[in-house]
Amino acid sequence: MVETSVVAAPQSIEGVEIDKVAEYNRQPLFNLDMESLEDKPWRKPGIHTVRTCVLIVGADPSDYFNYGFDEFTWAAYCAKQTNLRKEFNPASVMAVCRIFWASPN
Repeated sequence: MVETSVVAAPQSIEGVEIDKVAEYNRQPLFNLDMESLEDKPWRKPGIHTVRTCVLIVGADPSDYFNYGFDEFTWAAYCAKQTNLRKEFNPASVMAVCRIFWASPN
């Protein structure tokens, strides 16, 4: 049996580095403590227009967070990603794959 290894190079699509972690003030975005920010505009009251009706409500979180996150779910997501990145070990993943591929099913 000939063993081969595949090494995935970081992918780049027209100038976008999909494996790069975004940064804020030269720190990984996952490490950002939002409580340390002086300005938290997503917490401020704001004026929004909905179908010609003016509503005075809080700021729209979607102006500051994507994919339905808010400041609390974003912090939870960052913690989970940080833990996953610490636990990820490509060698152990490959060992499990070798066992799976070798099993006669």
